[in-house]
Amino acid sequence: MATFKYKITDKYGKDKKGTVEAASEDAARQKLKGDGAIVHSVQETTSLDNAAWNISIGNPVKLKDITLFCRQFYSMLNAGVTVVEGLKMMQTSTENAVLRKSLYNVQVNVEKGETLANAMALEGKVFPDLLINMVAAGEATGNLSVAFERICTQFEKDQKLRSMLTSAMIYPVVVLIVAVGVVIILMVNVIPNFQEIFKTMGEDLPLPTKIVIAVSDFMVANLVFVIGGIIAIIVLILYFKNTESGKQINSKLSLKIPIIKDFSIKNACAKFSMTMSTLIMSGVPLVEAIGIVANVIENRVIRKILFDARDDVMQGIPMSEPLEASEVFPQMVYHMIRIGEETGNTEAMLDKVAEYYEQEVETATKNLTTAMEPAVIVLLAVVVGGVVGAIVMPMMKIYEMAG
Repeated sequence: MATFKYKITDKYGKDKKGTVEAASEDAARQKLKGDGAIVHSVQETTSLDNAAWNISIGNPVKLKDITLFCRQFYSMLNAGVTVVEGLKMMQTSTENAVLRKSLYNVQVNVEKGETLANAMALEGKVFPDLLINMVAAGEATGNLSVAFERICTQFEKDQKLRSMLTSAMIYPVVVLIVAVGVVIILMVNVIPNFQEIFKTMGEDLPLPTKIVIAVSDFMVANLVFVIGGIIAIIVLILYFKNTESGKQINSKLSLKIPIIKDFSIKNACAKFSMTMSTLIMSGVPLVEAIGIVANVIENRVIRKILFDARDDVMQGIPMSEPLEASEVFPQMVYHMIRIGEETGNTEAMLDKVAEYYEQEVETATKNLTTAMEPAVIVLLAVVVGGVVGAIVMPMMKIYEMAG
């Protein structure tokens, strides 16, 4: 199979570009025309288009792409469209090229006899494990459309939580970048202009002023290396943050710093309750569901607690007991789960816990943002104010001498 680039106008009158796999150019044209499109051009991709260096940083298929796919695919299944036809239709409406190609591969494998869940699993990290397990449960119970409906709701809520966290971090990050920029400008452009004035004084300068001048001289002489060093430090921090060791350290710190601890626990509780409820209602066995949820939780400390809880559940111990013993989960979580276990209605109790903690996460996010704003402003004032103060001290001495 070769890959062909195309330009078409689909049956809805929308111009589109993309790629399609076919045995020949004529086969590619016939395939596109079969979907009701007007074909403008079809051209086989060159080796340069598929070169090994054409890579993407991170997963090119984002959560919003998967959420949109699930919502549209659910609508098709609910309207009575078959899985294969639905996959074909999704390929023409999906704008993400990587997801479009994966959907084509899934369609081919389903036509060969694979289940939809197995076909998705063959696409590596394109489709989340949570989606694959939900689809497998839906296929096993004959409720595939219901599984997609629930996973849509799950992903939409998850995306909302991520958006709130991102919004909370924008302000402090911007202020810190501005602070670094201001300090560099002061050291490189402002401080050197005052050095000539200080030399005419003939007086011994205060220690803070000497330190600032020394730092300024170093930055002026090595500005390229200073900027390169700052960039290198940021890159190293981001790299280490994404390593397993960095995630372990970050997870432990997030459960020790008071305000961040409150947010981290509530966020984990919301995600745990929401995902567990969705999986159990879809027919996923409890032990398997705990393992899936553990991999969804990003905090490594809480993830280990859930894996340990899964081992306990496998031995016949109720899930609420290891969660209580961990002393990390709030009382409400394991009390509600215990009630659900005793009444045989665990998923309903988890739903109530999820609703409560979704609201709590919003409150915690606002509190985190409110606390970070003055903290960042104080940091900016101390750094910039310290540099300005070091310059003002000898200037005041000059005014005294002039008086």
